Amino acid sequence: MNFLLFHTLLWTIATASHCRLTPQSHRWPRKTKWQALSSSLDGRLIKSTPPAAVCHADQPTFDAEVCNATDWTSATTYAEDPVGAVNPNWANDSCLSQPIYHCSGDGFPIYVVNASTPEHVAAGINFVREHNIRLNVKGSGHDYLGSLGFKRRSVAPDSLSIWTKHIRGIEFHSAFRPAHCPTCKPYSAATLAAGEDWGQIYTAASDLNLTFVGGTGDTIGLGGYVTGGGHSPLNAMLGLAADQVLEMQVVLASGEIVKANEKLNRDLFWAMRGGGGATFGVMTSVTLKTFPDMPTASLSVSIAAEPNSEAFWTFATYIVSHTPLLQESNVMGYIYFAPEYPYEDLIVGGVLGELILPNGTIDQLTEATTELQEFISSIKGVRAQFVPTQYPSLYARYLVNKNIAPIGANSAIGNRLLDGKALTDTTTLRAAMEKATPAGTVANLNFIAGPGLWAAKPAGGSDSVTPAWREAYVQYVVSVTWPFQNDTAKQVQTDLLTDVYMEALRELAPDTGSYLNEGDVNEPNFQEAYWGSNYARLLSIKKRLDPSDVFWCAIVLALVILGLSASLLARWMHLRTLCEDITHDEDCRKVTSGVGALKFCIFVAVWAFFDVGLALIDIYLTTVHWYVVVLGSQFMGGFALGGGCTLAALINGWNCETGPDDSQRLCRQLYADIAFLFMMVIVTWTDVFCLWNLRTRSLQRRGSRMS
Repeated sequence: MNFLLFHTLLWTIATASHCRLTPQSHRWPRKTKWQALSSSLDGRLIKSTPPAAVCHADQPTFDAEVCNATDWTSATTYAEDPVGAVNPNWANDSCLSQPIYHCSGDGFPIYVVNASTPEHVAAGINFVREHNIRLNVKGSGHDYLGSLGFKRRSVAPDSLSIWTKHIRGIEFHSAFRPAHCPTCKPYSAATLAAGEDWGQIYTAASDLNLTFVGGTGDTIGLGGYVTGGGHSPLNAMLGLAADQVLEMQVVLASGEIVKANEKLNRDLFWAMRGGGGATFGVMTSVTLKTFPDMPTASLSVSIAAEPNSEAFWTFATYIVSHTPLLQESNVMGYIYFAPEYPYEDLIVGGVLGELILPNGTIDQLTEATTELQEFISSIKGVRAQFVPTQYPSLYARYLVNKNIAPIGANSAIGNRLLDGKALTDTTTLRAAMEKATPAGTVANLNFIAGPGLWAAKPAGGSDSVTPAWREAYVQYVVSVTWPFQNDTAKQVQTDLLTDVYMEALRELAPDTGSYLNEGDVNEPNFQEAYWGSNYARLLSIKKRLDPSDVFWCAIVLALVILGLSASLLARWMHLRTLCEDITHDEDCRKVTSGVGALKFCIFVAVWAFFDVGLALIDIYLTTVHWYVVVLGSQFMGGFALGGGCTLAALINGWNCETGPDDSQRLCRQLYADIAFLFMMVIVTWTDVFCLWNLRTRSLQRRGSRMS
């Protein structure tokens, strides 16, 4: 067996254990094990309860006074709770603040490590690895990707969650050099512990007249924001937040606490800047560049027209198509637009938002936006208002305009980065916008790209954010909502998001990608959309740093197994070609005949993939993500059939003990490949078992909600 096959076999065996234990399992850790973990954490292990349980009389924590006093639409409420998440659908609507709904803890972690040190994080990681428990990591809970595949980022059922909110500390450096890099250029920087949020960070920086490429809301934390890329009002000037990272402290799947920078753990450093949170390790601190705070000019934009009218789509299309001229002057903005929305006593089509010029004046911003203002004001039937404001600093602007949008509703989100080519043909652009944002929906247009982002030079030369950022002008964001505990409405809305709204934007900009932190969890081509050409290297680093899949990520595992399957077929075809060159040997002819049979069996197995997959989709579709359903059913049918064909070929009598050395070698390699195939069958049935358990538990929960 060659090294590559041996390596992939080990990876398959390791990932076969991804079916994590649940509390119903007889192998779930006993109470004494949890007590021992709590002792090792200085008592910082929390038995979790849903935050909204205080609103339900049948729950132990019921407190009507606390329930009524809590703002359930504030992100702070969920940031300060060990298991709170801003959108309840990521916890399966299992405990809502409205008492009319049933409440249970089924959608939440079982225990929480209330970490205050990196060592606490390591203890939690070691525990889940040793006991085969699902791991969840939560920072602030300000997370639009509560579920990426089956890997929920801030809340997950039957898991041990690590809460980094109380790992605190801010240290400023006038001339920071990464560890073990005496020749690295020194930068003004700050080392920020994982529990700090941008509200606290900006306040501390303002005392020194400094600022960051950072988030736009008080409760946005560091972990998911930085590791996903991080957009900001300073992107056009300086690049993404990930581009500003000089060093990280990370806890690996092994429990080891390491530093990562351009000299130490370079692959990890590259992957953690764009590859996504809690996938390669848990970030416990990050050192980011700081910049002098700067005066900032702002232009408040308010535009209204008849709903879904020609006038509305004329000015909406013009705004988007005009962004290249704005951003080349470092003007950026956050714009919300809706073809039809209520305004006072009217229903109008309108735009609300802000255009911003960091390190600029009102006169400079007015000059850069004059053409835009004049065109919009000239459209018949349009009412437009542009109000300029000069702020003495970015921090002053932040205090007035920070993101305080209400949360707490069921919601899903998707986005596409639009390049210059997508903005050139205004007829095509308008058609895509009308399809992506029909009447009754709202789009968020982030004009956050510019020269600084396009030409950014991260430490070490590159990072792992999608290369699409380096050519983007506009981030076009669409969201959908649906009523609580309504699976039918959820299916309708999420299908519209993926198959209609986002598909229109994929067709408009087919060669770009999407911002990971605001992506559609059902993105059909997630590898290309979120990481582009960086995906293959990220997958390789993931396999090496987390061979046991402690940071469980179902979509990564799926691609690994599919990739191994394709490699196996390619290897059989290659071996047949080699064997046909040795035409004088009878045993080799048997091998050749066997390989031909295997190729036929693989063809039949591929057909069986789709046959079995379609049969099971109807059974699972409402409770398990479609791609996992298809994957599990394909393995069950396809590899079982392939294994049967392989067994038939073996019965035909391959003999590796006679003939020339070449034929013996080829024959043994085929046997090794066959052994690998049967290992895949074992993995297949493990996947099917996991899927069945997930479905059974989901149906039980749904039944309890209905009762």
